[in-house]
Amino acid sequence: MRAATLTKATAAPEQQWLFNPTDLFYPKLPNRNSLAWRLLDVLLAGNSLTQIEWLDNSWRLGATVWDLIRLGWPIDSHPVPHPDKPDTAIARYSLPKWVIAWHDGIGANHE
Repeated sequence: MRAATLTKATAAPEQQWLFNPTDLFYPKLPNRNSLAWRLLDVLLAGNSLTQIEWLDNSWRLGATVWDLIRLGWPIDSHPVPHPDKPDTAIARYSLPKWVIAWHDGIGANHE
């Protein structure tokens, strides 16, 4: 569930290479007090989490992640072993470091 990222390797020859990934970064904020709002708050603080860590908030972390992706937030997903089933992988979600730096740099306060 990785957000597509334009890189030098994937850019078409006729496309100009973007040196700053924030050049075209205009995400929308989710509705206040929604699960997506709460998840975004956790991720913008530099945290990452799995479904197991999210269970107090909702059974559907994946659906909430997709809500943020549809709003333009580039969510990273990395497989990690399930704590109770080492042969099973689950996703750990986070925001790229440049997104957190962008958020901190503009002094955004979405609370």
